[in-house]
Amino acid sequence: MPQCTAASACPLDPATRLIASGSLALEAVQPDFAIVYDTVSRRRLRLSSSLYELLLAFDGRRGIGEVVPGELFERLAPQVTKLMQVGFLVDHTTDTPTDAAEHLLTTVSPTLFRAPHARDSGYADVAVVGVPYDSGSVVRSGSRLAPRDLRARAADQEYRLDLRTGRPMGWYEVERDRRLLEGVTIADWGDVRIVHGEAPADLFDRVARVAARVIDTLALPLFIGGDHSISYPIVDVLQRVKPLHVVWLDAHTDFGPLMPRAAHNHKNVVRRILSLPGVAQVVNVGHRGYTASDKVNVRPPSFSVVPAALIRRQGVAPLLARVPAGARCYVSIDIDVLDPVYAPGTGTPTPGGLTLDELKDTLRALGEHCDLVGVDLVEVNLLMDPGVLTEITARQIMTVALAAAMARRAPAAGRGAISHAEGAHT
Repeated sequence: MPQCTAASACPLDPATRLIASGSLALEAVQPDFAIVYDTVSRRRLRLSSSLYELLLAFDGRRGIGEVVPGELFERLAPQVTKLMQVGFLVDHTTDTPTDAAEHLLTTVSPTLFRAPHARDSGYADVAVVGVPYDSGSVVRSGSRLAPRDLRARAADQEYRLDLRTGRPMGWYEVERDRRLLEGVTIADWGDVRIVHGEAPADLFDRVARVAARVIDTLALPLFIGGDHSISYPIVDVLQRVKPLHVVWLDAHTDFGPLMPRAAHNHKNVVRRILSLPGVAQVVNVGHRGYTASDKVNVRPPSFSVVPAALIRRQGVAPLLARVPAGARCYVSIDIDVLDPVYAPGTGTPTPGGLTLDELKDTLRALGEHCDLVGVDLVEVNLLMDPGVLTEITARQIMTVALAAAMARRAPAAGRGAISHAEGAHT
């Protein structure tokens, strides 16, 4: 159907099949009106109750003639046209994927550190992406809320530009008497779209497509989960470029069996990652506690384990000995790598974990030793935290991890092409 600009210029065919856009959200509903918000275009409209009911009638792909009776067609055609013009109704005459699947990302507010949205930022050195998904958790839900909550509560660490240079100020690190991320631009791409009830493979495909677009801009990706299963599609994209080493900071090995009807979960994600041809190895750091089997010694050659106790005794040397200097590395941080005294807000807390300083030192050492090509932070579940400690800790971890990853990169406005980032929102 051709693009129409006015109701009179866009005659409707009763056979045309329409569907309500999958990016719509309801902000308010009253007896005589409703406020509907498009999370992708950020268009917000107040609809009359009749127009809102008409929109709802297209909850599935339906022909206009099925929804609008013949005797009412001429009177209601302008209203249908209006909904099409603003993108609230989408033409699905042909058998194409649903609108929800076509959109990759939803816009968020506020952004992490109050950094610009990707569509507003121009070029950026770091791309932030949320994945509000926890259906891969077999323990408890709640980590899907972390991208929203960590953004909302990061106001005291605000992204600001230096008035003299126009470049990001970064943040002053009191403990080490230096500035972090000075001159490094950050853009928040929003959240990967979640379609409730869809197969995990469909969600992971969408995560992978977003990761590919981020990498195409040459920005450093920071993904915020969600449960740990979301790391798989990101690693999958990165390992297709060049061989990849994965550093898995986690209290658990996540090397469980691939169970029927639960093949995509946070307990077996490492087993899936090790099946990828471009993954040279996975090094788990922080394993501890009591398990049914010896996962430290009984494992594939490409999977090594550095227990938390070994880091405590010998520092980062055992980790660095396992990763070639200068290797491409992806760092996946499960918040439960820390002792629960530092981060109680997680689904599977395990005593005896790393201290916050030990984790920071590990990240810094990796940044100096490897070429860090991506970072994720997962399994933050603030529903399990009676206070605000976990959110503050998570924010510090993200800051140090980004600084470590940028240690071997020169901040460069002009890196990548913003047209790709903008395209991810359309």
